[in-house]
Amino acid sequence: MGRMVRKQVYIEPRQEQALKRLAEGLGASEAKLIREGIERVICQGEAGGPASEGLPWLRPDPGLEFMMEAMERLSAAHGISLARAVRDALEAWIARNQPLPRSLGMGDSGRTDVSRRIGEEGFVPRPWR
Repeated sequence: MGRMVRKQVYIEPRQEQALKRLAEGLGASEAKLIREGIERVICQGEAGGPASEGLPWLRPDPGLEFMMEAMERLSAAHGISLARAVRDALEAWIARNQPLPRSLGMGDSGRTDVSRRIGEEGFVPRPWR
């Protein structure tokens, strides 16, 4: 990667939350995802943009055309912009595909009455020394 230029942008709070979740889920930085998004816009918007050989997500995909046509029909039916329809669909997908905590299921005490006992006895942490 070459020399970088610092830019500041304003995004909506829901965009920030979605970006954080996506970056965490993909194991990438938010800055990297933003740069990739900018690169996609440049490649699609400029005839002389960078070639798509180095960018696998920009290679033609027959399923993508079908998806875009469906999104265009959906946005027209609901009277919203295509960008809004795509953004809403991505946010819904991100919400459905939240990564699980790594600690989930790590340990099993074998006790089935833990919730009841905590409610009755309260939680008292053990001293660490």
